[in-house]
Amino acid sequence: MMVRTICAAMFAVVVGCGSALANDLRAYTKDKNFDDLTPAEHATAKAEARNRKVPVLRVCADPGNMPQSNNNAEGYQNKIIELFAADLGARVNYFWRPYHERGLTRETFQNDECDLLLDMPVALQSLLTTDPLYRTTYVLAYRNDRGFDFKSLDDPKLRELKVGVFQHSGIREVLERRGVKKNLELHVISYDTDLVEQHQPWKQVQKVVDGELDVAAVWGPFAGWLAKMKGEPLTIQPVNMMDDKVPLEFDLAIGMRPNNVLLKYMLDWALSRKAKEIEAILNDYGVPLVRCSKCAADGTIPSNGAIYARLRNSTQDRYLKQAEDVPLGADATADQKVTIHRMEEWLTEGADLQAELSNAVIANSPERVAFLRGAKIERLSDPVELSLIRQIALYPRIVEAAAVAHEPHRIAFYLYDLASEFHALWTKGRDLPYLRFIIQNDAEVTIARLALVQGVVSVLASGLAVLGVHAPDEMR
Repeated sequence: MMVRTICAAMFAVVVGCGSALANDLRAYTKDKNFDDLTPAEHATAKAEARNRKVPVLRVCADPGNMPQSNNNAEGYQNKIIELFAADLGARVNYFWRPYHERGLTRETFQNDECDLLLDMPVALQSLLTTDPLYRTTYVLAYRNDRGFDFKSLDDPKLRELKVGVFQHSGIREVLERRGVKKNLELHVISYDTDLVEQHQPWKQVQKVVDGELDVAAVWGPFAGWLAKMKGEPLTIQPVNMMDDKVPLEFDLAIGMRPNNVLLKYMLDWALSRKAKEIEAILNDYGVPLVRCSKCAADGTIPSNGAIYARLRNSTQDRYLKQAEDVPLGADATADQKVTIHRMEEWLTEGADLQAELSNAVIANSPERVAFLRGAKIERLSDPVELSLIRQIALYPRIVEAAAVAHEPHRIAFYLYDLASEFHALWTKGRDLPYLRFIIQNDAEVTIARLALVQGVVSVLASGLAVLGVHAPDEMR
């Protein structure tokens, strides 16, 4: 018992010191987000970061996802972050967490589990990232003795062969759009990959080697590792130039909170100093490197970069930006216009308040929601509250996108994320009294937060109804 107590105390000290250090680094730039700094503030922070050292880097890493990372620090992500740490005079303090878990970027930082996430897409808007380390791609992997030579993903043989794909991946979407569905073998997401090696995604490539699959359509590093480090007889064919609608290549970097500006610049300086060694590690692990002049490791595989940037931006516009209001046409009748005056009349005539509130939420009309709840939504200003409001506003577009793509699971994932955002606000309120839903001496904030709760309730109920699930009135 005494040993456990001592170990727990030591762990708390390590985590506490790391957290204090991260706060100190953020305080240098007054806790501002990267995009909020002036050019002069950026220049000062970058100069300060050039030769600054830190005692520890707190890193979230996957405990079982080779060749990227494992809890023995044998992956190339582990080797690279340890290279950064050595340059900065630091040790690496790992927090092991499967990277396939939903809510990774949100929960790790909200729970203060770490300061850094590895191999994050540069385009991920919720994170601040370093300069890109490398660019890689999905591939088709098959045994050398099979004699395949796929000129495109429209090759008829791909409909006949046994092809392995990961459950949630761009290459699966691309193949299914081409009618390659019935012959796919899915590798399903598992959260015990550190305990059961067979559940790690690279095992699909091993099935190709063993003759259980004809082709593995996988993330390139999984295949490259078996060919390079394990000497398996594999042909690896990049597919990033074979589709112009779905990005199949990505720039990867180290991710952190948007306000960790000084740490970002420290890592960027280390990246520039260690670029050749980073490239050597990636080559040792057989990572297929795509041409990328702005990356630390430039590759030889042709890049589809221009198309990728266009698709990335259009995808962000579609799924991450709030939809613009669509004004009614000049020929709209009075019955098609919902005004505050009309709602007052409906309520006077006995209209159901909850039904009207649900309609207002689904219509993405803050004015109608505020009127129906008597709420001043502008009183909600905490980042967690604003994030929840933005999440609610996404609902109409999520439903539309799910219908167009015939992918109802998008709604389920969205509802899970919405519930997680609400839980984050609830949890934060337990520790910070000013964020609780009921504020004794501030009726306006209380009403505004209750309106926000009703918005969440309405969207969750509506989304579950779309999926054919009846929402319970309460949990017991």
